[in-house]
Amino acid sequence: MPLLPVARPSPSQADYMIGWVCVIPEEYYAALAILDEQYDSSHIVPGQGDRSSYILGRMGKHPVVTNVPAATHYGELHASTIAKNMKSTLARIRFVLLVDIGGGIPLARDIRLGDVVLGTRVVPYALGKETDYGFVRTGQIFTPPQTLLTAITGLQALRRLRATDISRRIDSIGDRHGNGQNDYARPGEDRLYDRDYTHDGRYCDCLTPKADLNSRMLSRGARRGDLVQIHQGNIGTASVENLICFEMEATGVMLNVPCLLIRGISDYADGHKNDIWQPYAALAAAVCAKELLATMSPRDVL
Repeated sequence: MPLLPVARPSPSQADYMIGWVCVIPEEYYAALAILDEQYDSSHIVPGQGDRSSYILGRMGKHPVVTNVPAATHYGELHASTIAKNMKSTLARIRFVLLVDIGGGIPLARDIRLGDVVLGTRVVPYALGKETDYGFVRTGQIFTPPQTLLTAITGLQALRRLRATDISRRIDSIGDRHGNGQNDYARPGEDRLYDRDYTHDGRYCDCLTPKADLNSRMLSRGARRGDLVQIHQGNIGTASVENLICFEMEATGVMLNVPCLLIRGISDYADGHKNDIWQPYAALAAAVCAKELLATMSPRDVL
């Protein structure tokens, strides 16, 4: 059932050069919420062995294809299969955006829940070997194509000029699609605990409606202006290489098709995890991805 009225005529199958990969349903719902138009997909001829379902739509000036994720299958192999199938069905895809939620690493930067991380490098830590000096990474470091790196610069320039406000756009989308209840309302608390405060599954402070152990939390000042900040840097699977975000899916995707990771931060990868921030973080990543595409002309994608 389409979220938007289906627009006709639909662009041809060859017109879709941007893929949008969703791994979990929450990310898919966010992608649907920011479509400007949705097109009829009945004319799509699937590639060999591709049984995926797709949503065809427009974001700004760009035709975009989004997969419909399964309800339960997550991880690197699943994301890789999605990207491979999408490329087999829509052979002219130039790159995909892997728009996801992830765990932020707020050690060197002021990364907070609801922020967005753009992966300018992907470091697959799992590829390496143990030596007398510890684990040595031997795998390839992946980078997005130049056109996307240039778009990141354009987006950050708009941010510096205060020409875009992600948090306001999220509020507007939530009000528009909430049916009287804003499913994308920004949660009230952002708790970052000391590194030595480990999670207790029964009595942990992170499980309480309101934090009681303020002495175990890091104090951070209130933000002014846009509550959602965009960071760029290394994304990977372990705490090495100056990472600012953890992820588990990108390596397999980038082996199949050029890719940019866009992560909405829904937790701090510290054991104190819950699902409260997931809808907001997913929409923050989706809005950021759309803003990124808005800095690109259709010619940039050719």
